[in-house]
Amino acid sequence: MNQAEFIHEFNDTHREKFNEDLFKRDNQELVDSLRLIVESIQRDKYFTLKLLSFETIWDYEQIYDTLRSHTEMRKKKNDQTPNQFNFVNIKDSDIILCKIRWFIQHNGSERVEADGKTYIVQNPNKEIEVLVALPRFVRGYYFRLNGNYYSTSFQIVDGSTYNNAQASNSRTDTVTLKTMFTPTRIFRTFREFHEIHMGNMKVIEYVANIFNNTVNAMFYLFSQFGMYGACEFLEIHCVAISSQPNPYEDFLCFEKNGIYVSCPREFFKDAMVQSLVASILDGIYKDTTLNDLFNQRYWLKTLGMAYKNADINKGLFVLDSVDGIYDKITERDLHLKEEDKGDVYELFRWMCREFSALKQKENTDVRTKRIRLADYVSALYAVKLNSNMYRISDMGKRVTLMNVIKAVYTQPMFILNSLTNANMTNLVSYRDLVNDGDASTALRYTYKGISGLGEKSKAGPGIKDQGTSTGSVQKNYRYIDPSHLGIIDMDTSSNSDPGMGGILCPLTKLYQDHSFTEYEEPDTWREQYGKDQLDRSKFKPNCTQPINFKPGKEPVLPYREFRGRIEREELEISRLHCPVHNIHTGSIEEFANDKKIMGNDNKPVTIGSLFTLNEEDNDDDDFGDYE
Repeated sequence: MNQAEFIHEFNDTHREKFNEDLFKRDNQELVDSLRLIVESIQRDKYFTLKLLSFETIWDYEQIYDTLRSHTEMRKKKNDQTPNQFNFVNIKDSDIILCKIRWFIQHNGSERVEADGKTYIVQNPNKEIEVLVALPRFVRGYYFRLNGNYYSTSFQIVDGSTYNNAQASNSRTDTVTLKTMFTPTRIFRTFREFHEIHMGNMKVIEYVANIFNNTVNAMFYLFSQFGMYGACEFLEIHCVAISSQPNPYEDFLCFEKNGIYVSCPREFFKDAMVQSLVASILDGIYKDTTLNDLFNQRYWLKTLGMAYKNADINKGLFVLDSVDGIYDKITERDLHLKEEDKGDVYELFRWMCREFSALKQKENTDVRTKRIRLADYVSALYAVKLNSNMYRISDMGKRVTLMNVIKAVYTQPMFILNSLTNANMTNLVSYRDLVNDGDASTALRYTYKGISGLGEKSKAGPGIKDQGTSTGSVQKNYRYIDPSHLGIIDMDTSSNSDPGMGGILCPLTKLYQDHSFTEYEEPDTWREQYGKDQLDRSKFKPNCTQPINFKPGKEPVLPYREFRGRIEREELEISRLHCPVHNIHTGSIEEFANDKKIMGNDNKPVTIGSLFTLNEEDNDDDDFGDYE
C-alpha cells in the first residue's frame, strides 16, 4: 500500500462523511406527497368525494397527448381558441402529470334544469378527471419551468407546535399547530365562575381558534361525542352535573342558572378538569335545562351559534370542516403515539392536555424541527383545495353537485404557475450561477415560505399569500442558537434577510420525516392524571358500584358513532317528498323517502306539476290522493 492509498483508506474509514440524502432529489417524493394530500381531502357526509384512481404519467409524449385531450374535452361548444398543446412550446417545462379520478355525489336532492324543464334529482353524482402537473427535478437539483432553470431550497419548519412564550406583545398563552391545510391555535384563558362556598373563582379554560373564529375548545368535543362521550374521550370521570348543590366539603361546586357542576378538590388541579367544568358552565344559558347538557344536539346548536347560526346543521357543517383540516402528511410526521394522532379531536385533546409542556418548548431550537421540499410543493395544492372545500362546506344544505365539482377542479398547471409566482422566491428561485456552485446550492435552506416564518395569513382558511409576506419575524429567530451546531452552517446567511436562510451543514444526519433529531413529543398526561381517576371511590363517597364487571369486560360507550346517527337523521329529514314528473316523456325518476311513486296498477303515476303526498290519506297500496 502506497502513501496515497493509505491516506485514501484512512479518510474513508475515519473521517465523517457527507450526508448523501441532502444532495438527492427524488421525483417520486413529489408524487407521494401530492397523493397524500389528495387522499386527505376525501369526504363522505353531506357530499361524497371519493378518490377512484391516482395515475402518474412520466412519458413526455403521453403527458402532452393527455393534456391535449383534456383541454379539448373542457372547451366550450363555440370556443375557437387554438389548443396550446397542438404546438411545440419553445419555453417548455419538465413535468410529471398526475391523473386523478374523483367520484362526486351530492347526498341530497337538488333542482336540475334540462330541456327547459325543472327536475328534482336525488343523490346526483358524477365522475370527473382532474390533471395536476408537478415539476420534475432535472440536472440534480433544479426545476425547468417555462424554459428557465430554478433552484430549490429546503424549508425548515416546526416538527409539530410552536408557542408565543417569547413574543413581546403576547397577553394570552398560545400553542399553535400548522397542518398542511390551516393552523390550529389553542389559547389558555382564565374565567371567573361562582363557587357556592368560596365565591368567585378563576378557572382555566382552553379556547381554539380555527378558520379565524375563536370558540371554546370543548364545544367541538361536546358536539362530536356528546357530554358522556367527551368525558370518556378525555378520560375524566370526576365531574358531576345536577340540579342540587353538592354537600361534601371536599368538593368544589359551581352554580349557574340553577344548575350545579361539581368536582373533587383533589382533581381540580388538573387543568383539563378545570376547562371541562368551565366549558359546561359556559354552555349554560338562562333557558338551559339539565337534560339539554346531555343532549348532543344542544351542543351542535351551541357550536353553530358560535359560528353565527344556532342550528344543528350548522354545527354539523362546522365539524365537517374541522375534520378536513387534518391531513395524512401531518399525521405521518408527528412524533406521537398512534392513539393521540388518529384524528383532529385526538390532537385537540393532546394539545390541551400537554399545553404546559408545549408552552415551554424552545421555538428557536432546530433539534425539534425538520426540513421539507416535496411537501411545500404539494402544500400549494393543499391550500387551494382546502379554501374551496371550506367555502362549499359553509354553504351547508345549499351545496349542489356543481359546487363540489368546481371546488375540486383546478387547472393542470396550477402548481407550476404558483411556483413561479414572485412570492415563492424564497423557496424556488431563478438559477443565476456564474460558476460551478451546485453543491452549495443543494444545501440551501430558508425559514420562510408557505406556512413558514413571517407568513401573514389573511381572513379565511385559504392562504392567498403563498410565500413571503409582510409579516414580521421576531429578532430571536435571527440569532445564532447553540442547537445550530452541526446542523446549520453558522458562517453563511442570506444577504437581504439575515438569519432567515443559509446553508445546512453537509454532515448533519436526518431521521424520521427528515427531522434533525429523534425527539419525542411530550405525551405523559395519562400517567400524570389518569390513574387517580380510575379509583372512583375518591369522588363518589359512600357509594358502591352496583355491577362489578370482569377486567376487560367493561361496557364500551360507542360515542364515536353518535354524530353519524344525527347526520343520517338530518339527511333523512331534508329528503324531498315532492317529485317532479315530465309529462312529455312519461318517465319518473323522483323519490319520496327513497320510494319510487307508483299507482294502483303498479305503474308510475303521471303528474304534471310539483306535488306532495297527502300522508294522512295515503298508504302503501294507494297513492291516489295528492295536494
